[in-house]
This record gives sequence, C-alpha cells and structure tokens, in this order.
Amino acid sequence: MSNFEFGIAGQYQALAALEAIVEGYSYLGFRVYRTRNGLRYLCTTTAFDPVNRQTQRLMHNLYVDPLYARLCRFQSTFRARLTPKPWRVDSAQYTNRFVHDRITGMVLPEANPYTVCHLIEIIGLPTIRPEFEPLITLHDAYCRVSRLGLALA
Repeated sequence: MSNFEFGIAGQYQALAALEAIVEGYSYLGFRVYRTRNGLRYLCTTTAFDPVNRQTQRLMHNLYVDPLYARLCRFQSTFRARLTPKPWRVDSAQYTNRFVHDRITGMVLPEANPYTVCHLIEIIGLPTIRPEFEPLITLHDAYCRVSRLGLALA
C-alpha cells in the first residue's frame, strides 16, 4: 500500500511509476485509491513480504511514504486505515455505533458523511486472487469506497 502525502503533480508521478512497473511485470494488478492526502495501492494479484528487500525497493520506486515502508518492515505486515482519523471528523457524533450492511453481511461503523478512500483506477490485471477477495471486500466496505459522494477524511 502507498499512502504518501503529496500534491497532484506528485500523484501523477506516482501513478506513472506504478504504470511503468506494471508494464514491466504484466502479471501484476493494483487497485488505486485516492485518500485525503495521497494514494493507496492494493496489489490484487501477488502477495508481497514486507520484509523482503525487493518489496522494499518496489515500495521506494512507487514513492511510498518512507515511514510507512519502515513500519511495514519492522512489523512484518502491511496496514491501512479503515476508518477516518478522529480529528478529521466530528467523532463525538459517531462513537460506538454500528450497523448491519445488507450488501456485504458485515457489521460496519455507522454511516457518517466521511470515507477513507475512493477507488479511482485499476492498473494492470483486473484479476483478484481468490484468497484476497474477502480482504478487499472488507477493506472496501469499512472504507466505504463505493460512496463517491462522501468527503475524504
């Protein structure tokens, strides 16, 4: 995942880097999300080891936030925020309330006027590995990806 904070020009540069990498490795596919301050990449075709040097080099080449890359390496995991940062929303209105989502069957945080990210593009193979499908469904449901009218927080 990439969550690097940069302006629009930097986002275009990061997307161009991703497209160039996918062009060289045609077996890769990524979902690209826009966050409030940058981009988030989710590879749908290949599992990566966050400790592996090649993975770290790939993250560097994709302009991943160096602190995020370091955190991934030290914790041996990739992480992504699924709910808005509390200081970006009026969190007192939305504390400890959950609803049952009829589409996914999951219990999710109550609807509020914010989302964490919007899916903006799929680069490379559109394929999703079967073992990744539940994680992507969960990610997209919690982040409220399909709700394009919501503000990013």
